[in-house]
Amino acid sequence: MKKRVLWITAVAALFITASGCAPAPQAGSQSAGAQTANNTTSSAAQQSQTASASQIDEAAAQQIALEHAGVAESDTSFLMTKLDYDDGIAVYDVEFYVSATNSEYDYEIDAASGEIRSYDQDAENYQPGAPQTNAPSTDTAGTLTEEEIRNIALARVSGATESDIRMRQEIDDGRSVYEGSILYDGFEYDFEIDATTGGILSWESESVFD
Repeated sequence: MKKRVLWITAVAALFITASGCAPAPQAGSQSAGAQTANNTTSSAAQQSQTASASQIDEAAAQQIALEHAGVAESDTSFLMTKLDYDDGIAVYDVEFYVSATNSEYDYEIDAASGEIRSYDQDAENYQPGAPQTNAPSTDTAGTLTEEEIRNIALARVSGATESDIRMRQEIDDGRSVYEGSILYDGFEYDFEIDATTGGILSWESESVFD
């Protein structure tokens, strides 16, 4: 009987000793899942930094818009640029006003490529007889011919021809204007031109693929 008790005691002691020798988890170690999550987060952060680095800055966006409009920054009385998103694409909205011509310009520029996605020009506070931009030089008073108006519009779109333009004469707020559009090279340009002075009252451009 004593031998049996001693044998059971020995087996129990051996089991306890073996259990105590099992290696404990290391506090500093990470599971494979945790390491994968950390790697994914790090990769996403690097991609975000790379995307930001590839974008043009606000100053470059302003310069692109001003050069396209043929306006010097010193001629603007208001100039604002902000980063925005259009259908998930980062774009700069550039707005500026030229008091000398009562004209307001609005541009949307791709922040990654610097490409002009759309723009428009509006004559603000228009007064009949006031100097307007893009007016042809003429000594003859009265309404301009349809051909002269057509040439004014086509001059704004390099490469466009008469086959690309559609327009009609209308009366807007008591004055004669020509409204029309030019479809050329993947863009549609909508315009309104004063029939008397040849001044461009509004001009909008938008990609036909948007």
